[in-house]
Amino acid sequence: MPVSVHVQDAMPVSGHEIFLSRIRIILDWRDRYPWGALVGMTRGTINRIFNEGQIPTGETLSAIGRVENCALSWLLNGQGSPYIVGRCENDEECAERLDELLEEKGWTIHLLTDGERYALVLTQPAIFFIKERPVEYTACETLAGPIGEETLQTIQRSGHHAFTVTLPAEQITRLIAGQLGTYALLAKDGGLLRDEHPLAADTRMTAYSGAADERAGYNDTERQLLKAWRKLDGTLKNAALAAVEAMGKK
Repeated sequence: MPVSVHVQDAMPVSGHEIFLSRIRIILDWRDRYPWGALVGMTRGTINRIFNEGQIPTGETLSAIGRVENCALSWLLNGQGSPYIVGRCENDEECAERLDELLEEKGWTIHLLTDGERYALVLTQPAIFFIKERPVEYTACETLAGPIGEETLQTIQRSGHHAFTVTLPAEQITRLIAGQLGTYALLAKDGGLLRDEHPLAADTRMTAYSGAADERAGYNDTERQLLKAWRKLDGTLKNAALAAVEAMGKK
């Protein structure tokens, strides 16, 4: 006898529910009320957003964008990545963009790396006003791309405080892809920038962009294999290739 399987129709998802799902990604398990206070929202505003279906005003959305370095096009429409990353095509462009940012005093520079790829995160204390109420926060700017010696020299001659942070490849991938925001970077407990070390004066860098590898769809393990391959000389590459081909025939 054939078995009858009943599939319940999916409940339609409202635009507000989708918006709240993105807000919860930003929250990252934080309590909504302390978080709301951080971005200048009252408890009443938070309740209206979470419980009454209200979309925040433009002023509140702007505050969320500032405090969380969040892309409003993603928050409202799901376009692009959750967090803003300035992507550079080459080392020269990155150095120029960094130089423009550093015209404003007060930035602290963090050079993040997994040993192969690099990203820059700049932070500084900042303030804005909502209905004449001051909101203090940490401004954050992220740059990613083939960062190399020219960018490094821009950092070293800037006079700004500079630090290095070593991260796992997965975290660098997420940062470059715009999947890590201010909270993941700066949280007092477990923030990625907390394990920082002063940038050494003799630091040297080779510009490398994983863009081609990422476009090819390689995962982190495959990129690690490529990294090891690129370090081999011609004789070792031939030996490694012969070994892999032999393994593939078994």
